[in-house]
Amino acid sequence: YFSNKRLLTCLVFIFLTIFIIAQSHTVFQRNYLFENPLFLWSDNVLKSPGLSRPYTYLGNVYWELGRYEDAKKAALSSIVGKYSRRHLQAVPLSNLANYYIYIQPSNPTNALNLYEQALRVAPEYWPARFGMATALLFLGQLDNARIQLEKTLAVAPRHRNVLLLYSLVLLKQNDFSSAFNQAKMALATDASPSLAHKVIG
Repeated sequence: YFSNKRLLTCLVFIFLTIFIIAQSHTVFQRNYLFENPLFLWSDNVLKSPGLSRPYTYLGNVYWELGRYEDAKKAALSSIVGKYSRRHLQAVPLSNLANYYIYIQPSNPTNALNLYEQALRVAPEYWPARFGMATALLFLGQLDNARIQLEKTLAVAPRHRNVLLLYSLVLLKQNDFSSAFNQAKMALATDASPSLAHKVIG
C-alpha cells in the first residue's frame, strides 16, 4: 500500500513538474511575442493567412523597421484579404500609396489613385487625404493640394505634418503671410521641424 502511494505521489510530482515547465515555456513564448511586434504579427499572419488586419499591422511594423519592400508586400496581401468591416481597407490602400509616394516617388499618379480608392472606402480617414495632398503637390496641382489640406485640417487642426505641408503649399502660392502663420503653428506643436524654420526665415 505504502509503495503504491509513494509511486502515485512521485507520478503526480513528475506530472506537475512537466506541466509547470510547459506552462512556463508557453508564457515565455507569449511574452516574447508581445514584446516583439514583428514576431507577434508574423505569428498572427501564419495563424490567420486569409485575414487582412494581421497583414496591415505587420506592414506597419516593417515600415517602422525600414523594410519597405516587405511593407509593400504586406499591404498588397492586406488589400486582398478578408475584412470584417469594409472601411478598414482604407488603411492598407493608404499604406501602399505611401510606398509609392515616399519610396518610389517616380509615379505620384499611382499613389494618388490609391489614396482616392482609400477615401472612397472611408472618406473620414484623413491620413489618406493628407497623402492625397502630398501626391497632388508632387504633381504640381497646388490648388487641389490646398483644398485637400484644408479639409484635413478641419479634422486634424494641430497635426504637425499637415501644418508643415500646408505652409509649404501656401509658400509656393506666394501667400507668404499665411505660410508664415501656418509654420508658426507647426513650431508650436514641435520646435524641431526644419521646414517651418525655412518658411519663417
